[in-house]
Amino acid sequence: MSIRKFEEAFQDFIEKCTEDYLIRSANKGLYKRAHKEIDQGIEVVYTFGEQSVEAVLSEGTICVLENTLDRFSCSCPSDNLCKHVLIAILYYQKNNLKKTAGERVSTTESDEDSRQHHGSDAFSFRQHQDSDASSFTPGAPNPHGAESAGNVGGNDGLESVIEPLPARFEWLVQNDLSVLLQPFDSSIIEEARFQLRYDEELEIKEDTLLTVRLVRKQAEVSFTEAPDVGRALCNVKQREGDLLRVEALLRYRAYKGLEEETILAERAAQVKFSIPAIRECRKLIREILRIGIARLPQSYAAQLETMAVAAHSGNLPEIERSLRGILGELNLFWERHVRFSMPMLLDRLTRLLLSLELLAQEQLPVVQQAQLIGKFRSKFYRTSHLHLYGLGAEPWESRSGYRGITYYSYCFDDHHIYTYSDIRPMYYDDNRFSYSSQYTSTSPWLPGLSLRQFSGSEMNFEGMKVNEERRLSAGEGAKLELLPRRAVEEVDFGSLIKQDIDADHRVLCQPSLFSAPSSPLAMIRMSELIGTMYDQRTQSLLISARMEQDRTIELTLPYKAEWATAISKLEQGRFRTGASPFFMLVRVEKDHMEPISFLQGQDVISIKLDL
Repeated sequence: MSIRKFEEAFQDFIEKCTEDYLIRSANKGLYKRAHKEIDQGIEVVYTFGEQSVEAVLSEGTICVLENTLDRFSCSCPSDNLCKHVLIAILYYQKNNLKKTAGERVSTTESDEDSRQHHGSDAFSFRQHQDSDASSFTPGAPNPHGAESAGNVGGNDGLESVIEPLPARFEWLVQNDLSVLLQPFDSSIIEEARFQLRYDEELEIKEDTLLTVRLVRKQAEVSFTEAPDVGRALCNVKQREGDLLRVEALLRYRAYKGLEEETILAERAAQVKFSIPAIRECRKLIREILRIGIARLPQSYAAQLETMAVAAHSGNLPEIERSLRGILGELNLFWERHVRFSMPMLLDRLTRLLLSLELLAQEQLPVVQQAQLIGKFRSKFYRTSHLHLYGLGAEPWESRSGYRGITYYSYCFDDHHIYTYSDIRPMYYDDNRFSYSSQYTSTSPWLPGLSLRQFSGSEMNFEGMKVNEERRLSAGEGAKLELLPRRAVEEVDFGSLIKQDIDADHRVLCQPSLFSAPSSPLAMIRMSELIGTMYDQRTQSLLISARMEQDRTIELTLPYKAEWATAISKLEQGRFRTGASPFFMLVRVEKDHMEPISFLQGQDVISIKLDL
């Protein structure tokens, strides 16, 4: 371009260098020092070329500037935006910027330049208005429709007279998302996608920069005209800053009405796994099916355990879990245990073999490969806020040698059930796990609050870490605030309240490798417990109960010595919920429903622990 055209472009750039823009690009200290040196009398001489301008400071430093802050150089040792570059920009603003954009364009005679004159006047008009900001929560109606926050608030008359300017930040919504996310690795995208589960109040401000403020996180991300998300300015540094840049981009695009879950799922998917481990595992499962369960020697238990360890090392968490589940079922078979289920074992074997066959072919789309591989449950992400309502607790013992208590809570923020599990391995001789002592022990987040109290409380968490399955972390950093507990009848559980329990059962029974996992937990409104019967064959207590729709359902409570007292109370009718209707938290399994807790008013009774 000619020297004159570059000088005009440079003046446009200088006009856009607001105090906020320069402070975000450098920092407030450098900005103040630059102003101070100008006030103390430093001078700058400018020599324009066709592509750049040389600025020589009176103290000898030489800066070369273009019409963007993305490219500059300075003779000082700094690799970043330095005080001298800021002085060159601010001195030009103070002493050399004599013509507005409208005045410059008005000196030209072409029709094209005339149209540019109207556009520049419009830009100058906006520059002299108070910045318009928009504050909203995604999911709520957008008061500005599809317009960005910087284009509303008193400009309608002007917009109707002149041609609208091209949006300076249109790249944020018009560029392909997969291209915009290229600077970031899959772990950043995966965590940002996870954060989208939760509503976040946004404030959007458009002037020299387009700033998206995440109110709950108290973080700001400012996008420039350059179509590069990695160069967006953020008040948080390093990896956390990159995470906020991606989250701000995704929330802004969602605000503009873009639905991009498919692209996000593909970019977030991690599919690095061991093909040799897949082939070895497939060989073992085929061998088990060829021999047959009746003739399978117990020595295969060691082979399954070894293969589970290999799957863990090969980044195959779902395959590892499937192998351990099959081993647990086989142990029940070898022990001639009453709860062994041949259909369950065959279902596990079939699902695992199908998954292995598909993974071995290496032809599945990335998202489906990621579904079959699964994720390690040890990966947790920090949330800004969780409002939880305790639903009770349940003790359990796994077939792979673990005991624990799981605590259930309903989350008002995303309307799902969250869990916290206190788990201990039992395969060490000196390890003991007492359900009662663990149930009354202190919670990890608040001294003086027992886990039993936690199971029936209403509370706020700040900074709690959560994994993909909505499990709460016991790690440090989370702040817990207890709230007055409202009556369960006042809580809107939404889709967790089940009217047609048979429909949920049919969904669970449908075989599918790639469907999104449905929660086995449900809340049911009950009117009364009708009666009980102990089934000797399955070693379980069968409970007949009437729903509010006057429909009778059957619940199954498997026997175990640790909760024999609870079973006895229910069997002998020594437990009563009163005349009023009550709620019940249940787990819907393929062949039965198991009750977890009764809820009425502000009270919660965990069946196996409190009765």
